[in-house]
Amino acid sequence: MKTLDAELEDLDAFFVRSESGWRNKYLFMVYCIMFICNVQEKRSQMNVFDAQVPFLLIVDGHPSRLSFLAVRLLSAFNIELLVLPGHTSHILQPLDVGIFSPSKAQFKKLFDMATIRYDQQGHMVINYVWNARELRYIMVRSFLDACSVSCTATNIENAFKATGIYPMDMNKPLASRYIVANGVPPARPNFVNDKVLTDPNVMMQVFQMEYGRPMQQQDWYFNLFVAMQSVLAWNGAYGQVLSRELHLLYPTAGGFQKIQLK
Repeated sequence: MKTLDAELEDLDAFFVRSESGWRNKYLFMVYCIMFICNVQEKRSQMNVFDAQVPFLLIVDGHPSRLSFLAVRLLSAFNIELLVLPGHTSHILQPLDVGIFSPSKAQFKKLFDMATIRYDQQGHMVINYVWNARELRYIMVRSFLDACSVSCTATNIENAFKATGIYPMDMNKPLASRYIVANGVPPARPNFVNDKVLTDPNVMMQVFQMEYGRPMQQQDWYFNLFVAMQSVLAWNGAYGQVLSRELHLLYPTAGGFQKIQLK
């Protein structure tokens, strides 16, 4: 889908896409920007002491996480980025453990109901053929409605509890039926797995892996505002929020050396 259908624009959702149809660093950057904006809004409602406590973003080890700019932005806003150990999302990721299953069940129920067509007399139309645009709207709407039903505060809290992440309980994942004794580690370990990517030392490694050269001092202080212009072009509202927050964090950033990351 190269353009957004007009009827989808009225839905309470934010749509992004890639040319390949797969997740990439750009889409991860978009997600991080939206996450940062929501975190900053939450912090504005906290007292001054709680607002200084780092937020924690937990993700899987998808290759798109290897993005220095995304990690740098999260670090700038005091957000730690933790990547789960490889091949453990079905044990440690709250979405997998407690959200996806009820969401899928709810989605199927809503989608099946929405695709039932009736004629003017109230009779069910058998073998009605929906066009691609109609089906796309039904699928997206059913998914959003399913999320609103399944992604409740209670379900989310239970999912974190089931993984043992919060409240912290190491026995929870160790007791999972998916734990394999004497498992064989992957032949090619993923660098990002089981790391806090916002750790300064790890960030230096991320930079070198992404750009093929050691990180220099000026790379850490490069002009975030200039670097973000192309990234933020997709949405002015979030771009304005993030730019304003960055100006508060780095009031002298206009004097930073502007470099081109290659």
